Amino acid sequence: MGGGNSWPRQLERILNNTQDQWSFRVINKGSVGQDTDYLLTHLPKWLQKYRPHFLLAMVGINDTFLDTFQFQRGKFLDKFLTYNLAEWITAGIKARVTEKKRDLLTANPDISQLHPRTISNLYRMIDSTTRHGAYFVAVQYALTKTDGLKTAIKHRKVAYISNYEIFLELLNHYNYEDFFIDKFGGHFGHATVFGNRVIADNVARELLILLRSQVQPN
Repeated sequence: MGGGNSWPRQLERILNNTQDQWSFRVINKGSVGQDTDYLLTHLPKWLQKYRPHFLLAMVGINDTFLDTFQFQRGKFLDKFLTYNLAEWITAGIKARVTEKKRDLLTANPDISQLHPRTISNLYRMIDSTTRHGAYFVAVQYALTKTDGLKTAIKHRKVAYISNYEIFLELLNHYNYEDFFIDKFGGHFGHATVFGNRVIADNVARELLILLRSQVQPN
């Protein structure tokens, strides 16, 4: 989502416009609605093809959301089989479906506690990344602390970037709608152009600090 204004696209522009020591190419392999299983499956061929110096991953929310969706769909089917079809329609199927959809969109998953599948897949992604000589950077979602991420994922070849503090401060001066178009994540959502710019600015700053202090590109 976001196209040319997604945070990876803006990140590339910011990195190349704010310094002249290095030239950056940011390859965005994010895909709408995909979980970490999908990313893990495709990661080896991407690493082989692009041979990156860094891999930035902002992942995990879809693992929780898709599992929740499957659970809700299962409950729906159970009820459908339990009640007579005519009675179900009379009771108001439209209202029920609308309510469930709203529940899914406004649910506030505790992202500080990562989904077990997310943790397992992240470790495998990190191992694959480091074997290819790249540095893994875990970028946390907006308005979400990195505490749980750091607790769940402990690896000497991982750097963490928090977007929590910067968004918390900016919300003292701007409205929520200036940064997000929805509340997909409960306490955050898909970003606006401005929201993506905030993420890109923050990631660029932290990435340059990391690059200058720890890692030198080939």
